[in-house]
Parts: sequence; C-alpha cells; structure tokens
Amino acid sequence: MIPDIELRLNDERTIMLAERIKLERKLIPLISPQQEVLTGPFKGMRYTNTALVGSALIPKVLGSYELELHGWMEYVCGGGGEFVPCGQIDQSFVPYVQYTEVINIGSGEGYYAVGLAMRMPKTKVYAFEANADVSRACREMAASNGVSHKVVTNGACSIELLNGIEITQKGFVLCDCEGCELDILRPDMVEALLRCDLLVELHDFVDERISSVIKRRFKDSHAIESVKSTNRNPMYYPQIAALSAFEREVALAEYRPCEMEWVFMQALPQ
Repeated sequence: MIPDIELRLNDERTIMLAERIKLERKLIPLISPQQEVLTGPFKGMRYTNTALVGSALIPKVLGSYELELHGWMEYVCGGGGEFVPCGQIDQSFVPYVQYTEVINIGSGEGYYAVGLAMRMPKTKVYAFEANADVSRACREMAASNGVSHKVVTNGACSIELLNGIEITQKGFVLCDCEGCELDILRPDMVEALLRCDLLVELHDFVDERISSVIKRRFKDSHAIESVKSTNRNPMYYPQIAALSAFEREVALAEYRPCEMEWVFMQALPQ
C-alpha cells in the first residue's frame, strides 16, 4: 500500500505520493518507451526500476535529474577535459587522474552507481544502500546494463566498512545519505577520505550543522566548491513538449523540501 505522503512540487503546490506514482507510470512509457535515460551524463542507461516509489523517476529517465551536478559528473567520468570543478587548483600541477574506486553512499536504485560504472570502464563501484529492496534493485539495474561485475552492493555504510575499502590509486566518494553525513564522512576516522575527491549532498533541513561541519572537516585537505538547487526550464526538454503544463512540471520535479546545496571537495596535493 502506498503511504499517504504529501510532497513539495514547488513553492506554491504539493502533490500526494500516490498521484505522483500514477503520473510516473503513465508518463515514463510516453517519454522513453525503451525505458532508457534520454539525456545527461548517463544517456542510454537502461532504467528498469520504474516500480520503486521512493525516488523521482521521471527526471532520471529524462536526464534532468540533479542538473546542477552534470558538469561535475562529466569531470568525474573524464568526459569534460576542460571543466575544472575547483578552479583554484592549478590543473597543470594536479592533472586529472581516472578514479580507480567510486564509493556511492546512499546509492538508491543505482542511478549514479550504475551510470558511473558504465561511464568509467576501469573503475570499481561500491554502492551502499540501507534499504535491502532498493539495494536489490540496484543489482538488477547493474545486470540489465552489463556492469554487475563492477558494482559491489552493500547495506548501510559505516566507518568500519569504509576503512575496509582499498583505494588503489584515486577514489571518488558520492554521498547522499539523508542527513547521515556527519556520522559517515569522518576523515579523522577514515584517513583515506583525505585523499579522495567527494561530492556530497548536504541535508541541513535534517540538521542545521551539517554544511558548516562538513566544510570545516575538509577545509585544510580539499578545495571546496558548492552549488545550490535551481529551477528547471521545460523548454530545454523537447521530449516532454507534448505533455500538459502540469505533466511537464511533474516530469521535471525532484520533490525537494527546500533549496538544497551540494559541495564538490577536491583533494589537495599532499
């Protein structure tokens, strides 16, 4: 049974979870009949997990999901040679190095874990997800995209598990753990984090200390750049042009409770 949850659609309007799911099941086959991601850094990825109810699925299939991060994602994947996330680092001194390990904390059904595994053929991805059903969906999506051998799924992340991962050359940590950042991102307890680049979604609406504490923990070891969530313009997505105005709004909505902030933290030379 679908829980009776009210979601924030925009500053003036909300939508019930049941209505959102009904619209997703109607619109996804119209937008992408082959259930493939249409645009963005993971274009072409088969998206088979459309039965899940905990995630904004249409933006992922459309390719607009977390548009604010697309430039950083291209850099991480090695596809954006001229894009430098943290401009204060001299790239002639710190050249781009392909990440050998990706640690995705809060991987959900696998949008980033599987997408990064597809884009980075020599990289191993560790996907941590506390919900067992959702973690299973991640394994299924990895299989449907031919990267099962590269994606290692786990349950909830912990300091002990992070310390058990060997970073062979250069690591990248992608963290979206709904407010658990303070417990997990502890460079004083996981020394390897000091040598990894990190992209973190900050959940100050859960704990107002999060953004300031995370930035303070990494300020001496990393160059830090931040971005905040922005609105989407449906005119940039011709795939939804035939939909009604309300359906286009739903197709682009990510149902965030407030303005969100992400930080890209790039390890400084040691």
